[in-house]
Amino acid sequence: MSIKEKLFCIAGGFCFLFFLLLSPNGWGSGFPIEEPRDGSSLFMRTPLEEEIRVLPKDAFENLRTRLGGSTLSSSTFRERATGKVWIGKSQGQPRPDTMELDQEMNESLACREKIASDIYRFYGVAVPYTVLSPQEMTNTPLGLFAGQEAIHIMSRKEEGYHDYKTQFRFSRFEASLDPTNGPAVCHDNRCTIEGCVGIREGEDCVVYEAEGAGKAAAVATWVHDVDYIGGSATNAGYRIVRHGGQVVAKFIVVDPGESFSDPADRPYPAPRYIRFASQGMVDTHHTIPFERLCPAGSRARGEFLMTLHSIIDTDEPTIARFFMRRGAEFFVTRDPRSAQGLTRQLIERKRQLADHYAPELIASRAQYEELKRARDEERRACALAAVAPTPKVTSATNNSGRSTTLIKVGVGVGIFTLVTHIVGANADSNHLIQDLCNKIDGGLPQIAKLLVSSLNANSRFWGGLVPSLRAPF
Repeated sequence: MSIKEKLFCIAGGFCFLFFLLLSPNGWGSGFPIEEPRDGSSLFMRTPLEEEIRVLPKDAFENLRTRLGGSTLSSSTFRERATGKVWIGKSQGQPRPDTMELDQEMNESLACREKIASDIYRFYGVAVPYTVLSPQEMTNTPLGLFAGQEAIHIMSRKEEGYHDYKTQFRFSRFEASLDPTNGPAVCHDNRCTIEGCVGIREGEDCVVYEAEGAGKAAAVATWVHDVDYIGGSATNAGYRIVRHGGQVVAKFIVVDPGESFSDPADRPYPAPRYIRFASQGMVDTHHTIPFERLCPAGSRARGEFLMTLHSIIDTDEPTIARFFMRRGAEFFVTRDPRSAQGLTRQLIERKRQLADHYAPELIASRAQYEELKRARDEERRACALAAVAPTPKVTSATNNSGRSTTLIKVGVGVGIFTLVTHIVGANADSNHLIQDLCNKIDGGLPQIAKLLVSSLNANSRFWGGLVPSLRAPF
């Protein structure tokens, strides 16, 4: 076997390992980011992002419109690349000694909320997509810190989103709960979705079940998010959507900024009580009994128990990974508990919850195992579909296949180039790669040339790849 053939085999092996081990979602095209497909998805985990993303300031255009809320800096932004609208905010904490903007504290608070949002998403709770970005302090009272930059948490705006506060115009949170279904949304009767029929009709609204409210309650009580609905009920909301042939109000958590509260400062609520607000006028006690929030036989109770099963079954390395990803250091290195202490807090809390809800967990264990087994079978089917040969098609589908081929060839080219650099055979690598691309697809050679020249000239590719190999997980 010639040296070129040997190098090609080595590169192919590296490419196979890349797709199998290093892709954030498993196989490159087999496991995209998962979202609940319908209202029956009681057990769902969404893959955790490998790192906490920080986008540059110029990735967004500041529209300077405030949508409310209690944070010091708040504004709407337009993402320049896509035109999508985002909401950015920063707590704007000052230093107690100089009253200057405390950049480290603002980074810590924004990162804490990002980590919490990722945990909610991990267990299937609907949350907006979030990133961090340095932005100008905007719409601050009396112009405080105006013009200075601070890390903002940026949340992509959800179309059709409504604050949960609209449910408390005439009653307290507990009084607004449906006695049979628990969390419900009394939405105005102008819904235009086909089949828009709720669980009952009021004088000027239709009442819908709140899908995902049980999941959110389980995660909130675990991570000690003492304000997941909020005193003004603006930390959560809903969208009217169709799932599985049924129109529901999809519950969305938009501000989990009070997650990981220290029990030494804010004690856990009484067993089988769930705290939903830290202060405000929604309810004078800010806690609610589990049986009232999640009545027996309701969707909310099933969601709560299935999510709690998933939380209890989460092992310690997975919990630790929440706080040990690249970028999480903005929070964990500035919190006195550190990553280890935060991990221990979540582990101890899930043990408490396992005791508090033991009767329901025992009774629902078989259902959880069945849902988990069905989910595993679905993932295996996806894996088989990812590696199975597909018939050759034309038009748009064929273009999609060519795009996937380009991605795989690009990765293979990059890894092959690295290998040839290591063994000192770089002089012949370009010719061999271009010959390979000519055989794969007649339309690839020109693009392959660009890939080769770019990878050979641009060391930033390897600068991004090599640190990922040293990540703790």
